[in-house]
Amino acid sequence: MHSQLQPFSRPDLNALIDRRIDVLYDVELEDSTKDLRWCQGKVVSVIDDKNVQVDWDPAPDIAGSEEGGLSPARLLPSKWNKDGVNGAWRLDVDIYEDDE
Repeated sequence: MHSQLQPFSRPDLNALIDRRIDVLYDVELEDSTKDLRWCQGKVVSVIDDKNVQVDWDPAPDIAGSEEGGLSPARLLPSKWNKDGVNGAWRLDVDIYEDDE
């Protein structure tokens, strides 16, 4: 569903400042298993043409990410709006389900 709500063309990195993104990472969970997880955060600055600084949301079940925090994210053009690929990225879109 998220992929259908994305712009066709990837946004310019400068347009992402103060916007929320999702990045798919291969992470180690607290129980020492590994899994692909979408991680959410707000872009605070652009580092270069492929990297941004992100203020990540807390992820209590991901080892080392329980409190969130700042770190860089590599946003490759080839991984824009992909699914099931480590390093894939997209805009964070709010989806509300209708209870009717």
